[in-house]
Amino acid sequence: FFFQHIKGCWLCRRISGCTMFNVNISSSSSVGIKTGTKKKKVAKKGAKTKVALERVIGCTASSNSVFACNPVSGDIAYAAGCVVVVYNPKRNKQVYLLNSKSNKPVSSLCFALKGTHLAVGESGHQPSIVVWDLQGKTASIASELKAHSFGVASLAFSPNTKYLASVGLQHDGTMNFWDWKAGLLLGSNKLTTKVCSVAFSDDGTFFVTAGLRHVKFWLLDSSGNIRAVDKAAGAKKAVGGPALLDGKMGLLGVHKDGTFSDVACGRGSSRNCVFAVTSKFEPSVKETHSFLCQFNSQTRTMEKWVNLKTVGVHAVSLTDKSVCCACSDGIVRLFDPATLEYQTTLPRPPALGREFLGTDSITSLPIPHGANAAASDQFADALGCRLSIDNTKLAVLYSDRSFFIWDIKNLKKIGKYRSFQAHSACIWDIDVCKAGPAGPLTPGAEVPFPPNTFVTCSADNTIRFWTLDDEAPTERRRRNLLRRELSRPISHRADFSTMNIKDAAD
Repeated sequence: FFFQHIKGCWLCRRISGCTMFNVNISSSSSVGIKTGTKKKKVAKKGAKTKVALERVIGCTASSNSVFACNPVSGDIAYAAGCVVVVYNPKRNKQVYLLNSKSNKPVSSLCFALKGTHLAVGESGHQPSIVVWDLQGKTASIASELKAHSFGVASLAFSPNTKYLASVGLQHDGTMNFWDWKAGLLLGSNKLTTKVCSVAFSDDGTFFVTAGLRHVKFWLLDSSGNIRAVDKAAGAKKAVGGPALLDGKMGLLGVHKDGTFSDVACGRGSSRNCVFAVTSKFEPSVKETHSFLCQFNSQTRTMEKWVNLKTVGVHAVSLTDKSVCCACSDGIVRLFDPATLEYQTTLPRPPALGREFLGTDSITSLPIPHGANAAASDQFADALGCRLSIDNTKLAVLYSDRSFFIWDIKNLKKIGKYRSFQAHSACIWDIDVCKAGPAGPLTPGAEVPFPPNTFVTCSADNTIRFWTLDDEAPTERRRRNLLRRELSRPISHRADFSTMNIKDAAD
C-alpha cells in the first residue's frame, strides 16, 4: 500500500486493484514516515494505532453474484476488493464498509429476504462464507461457514432466512446447503460443470442453479427442509456427514448448448416460473444471439423464450411487475414476467471516453437507445442489474466499473437517480494537488485546485482528478454529474479494452 496525507486523512492505494480507500488515522497513532533512508517515528509510549475506513472509491464487482439489493431498505451492496460496500441511495451515503479478518477478495454476496443479514463469500485458499448482521448501527458477524476449497461463486438465502445455498467456483465444483445459524452443512453435491448463479423459489420448496449447458432444480420438501436423494437410486449418505442433495436437470431444448449466465425465480403471479438468460453462437449466421428463457418449475421445461437482439447477456433480475436483462453494449431491457412482452429499453450511460462535465451536460445525458450515438462510440457492457422491491429503482453495474441507479417509476420517462464512476483497471500512481489560496479569484488568474484534491493515473489510460470535499460547486470546481468526488477525467487515448467484455460467454 502507498499512503498520501491530505488534511488529516490518508489515501490508501492497493497496487493490484482498481479501488481507492479513504482512511482516517487519529493523531494519537504511531505512524512511520519514510524519508530517504531514515525512518522517523512520531509516537507515544503505549499509544494504539486507530485506523478507520471512511470511504471507498471504486468497485470490483463483475456480475450479479457480487451486486445485490436489500429487499427492504433498497441498499445496494457491492464488492471493492476485500471490502463490501453497502450504499444507501436515499441518503447518498456508504452506510456499512464490511471487511472480515481474512482480508480475502469478495467473490459473492446476497441479502436475506428480510434485509437483516448479508452473506459474503470469499475466493482463495479455504475461503469462508461470512454472514453479517445488519440490524444495528454497527454490523457484526453472525456466522462464519467453511466447506469450499477455492472460492464461492454465488449465494442465495431461503425465503424464511433459515437456510443458505452456496455454489463453489469452477475448480471447487461443490453445491452446499447450510443451516447457517447453527453453522451446519446439511447437504452437498458435486457439480460437473461451471455454475454461475443460484436462486431460491418464492415458496422455498426448491432452488435453481445455472451455468454452462446447465439449469438444475434442487428439490426440498413442502416445508423448505432438505430432501435427500433416495438411497434406492444408488445415492449414499456419508455416516454423520451431509445428505446428498436431490437435483434434476431442466429440459433446455434448442438452448441445450447455451451458457446460462444468471437465473432468477418468479414472484407473485409468476411464482411457478424460473427465468434464465443465455447466449449462444449460431453457426448458420456466424453471430451470437442472446435470449431470456422462461421455465415451468413443476415440469422443468422451457416454455417460452424471447430474443434480446444483443450480442451478449449477463444478468437477470425481477419483481412481480418486470423482468430486467443486462446485456452487452450498455443495453438493459425490461419485459413483463407473465407474458414476456417487451416493456422498454433503458437509456445508456455516456459512451466510453465521453464523460460529461458541467451543468449544461445534462441535456446530453443519457443517450436514448444509442440513436444519437456516433458510429465510432463504444459503450460499456451491462454486467449486473437489481430491481428494487417496489419496482421504482433499477441499479445497473457496467463493465467500466461504474454503476447507475435509474428511476423507472414512469417507464416512459426514465431518468438517472444516482451514478458512480471509477477506474476500470489497475491504479498506477496517486499524488496530491496543491491547493490555491483561499478567497475569491482575481480576474485572469489561473484557477487553482480546490482543497483536498488528488490525481490518479491508471492502466485504463485515464487520468482522473478527485476532490474529497462535499462542498457545493464553485468557479474552482465544476460538479461532475456522474460522480461527486470526480472533478475531471482525462482519456489518454481511445483504447477501451479494459472497460468492455469482448467474449459474451466469458
